[in-house]
Amino acid sequence: MLPYFTTEKRCEDFVNANFERVKRNLICKKVRMVRKANLANFNYFCTFTYDDKKHTEDTFKKKLRTCFRHLTERKN
Repeated sequence: MLPYFTTEKRCEDFVNANFERVKRNLICKKVRMVRKANLANFNYFCTFTYDDKKHTEDTFKKKLRTCFRHLTERKN
């Protein structure tokens, strides 16, 4: 980053400011997610398990998402 700045201090300030911005944005994102989750009324809690012989974690997630997507399309 040093070639883009006239002094080392400006470069350091820029990097620190961006780290602070990213940190603040992450905190705000988590707060929004918690607030949104608290708006929903949950009636059920489910856990899903899969057999390692049939699926990997990624393939299981993909199949489960597809299943949920199909269920919501059928119920509309």
